Amino acid sequence: GATIKVVVPKTAVALGDGKEAPTVTVEPTKANDEDSAAIAAAGKDAVAYDIKVSDVIAGNENAIEVSLFIGKNLDGVVVYHEGNAMDTDDYSYDTATGFVTIKTTSFSVFTFAFNVPAAMLKGVAYDTLAEAIGAAQDGDTVVLMKNSSGNGIVVKTGTFANAGLTVNFNGHTY
Repeated sequence: GATIKVVVPKTAVALGDGKEAPTVTVEPTKANDEDSAAIAAAGKDAVAYDIKVSDVIAGNENAIEVSLFIGKNLDGVVVYHEGNAMDTDDYSYDTATGFVTIKTTSFSVFTFAFNVPAAMLKGVAYDTLAEAIGAAQDGDTVVLMKNSSGNGIVVKTGTFANAGLTVNFNGHTY
């Protein structure tokens, strides 16, 4: 449901048959084996997308910019492409918007690794389950992302009076 923005220089593509723009596809997938091993060794979690842009000229040297949502407030974001961590000059991550922007001349699977937050709520990372529940509204679902502990959670009477609150422990313990 997140917006994806792609900026393609005209010199990077050869459009034929009356096409006005290349076709862009972004599909969730699994990280390749090299990326998965590096991410696991670093103790991070990750999401991976197979990103494709049609009509890119063979040997293209003009950077194409792709921005997509991976989650707000993530920490330690590293982008992997073709088995290697990308240079930080070739990507940026905005914690406030949750968008990562990559600049690349070729396309395949991109893996976005990050430090595992304690909990997620509506695409926003939280350091503690209590913080996530404190930000939740009636009807929301908080997802625990790793085993965590704390001093308990206080919920004021009537806070989730209509639709309630769901806490998905996602196989983890609190």
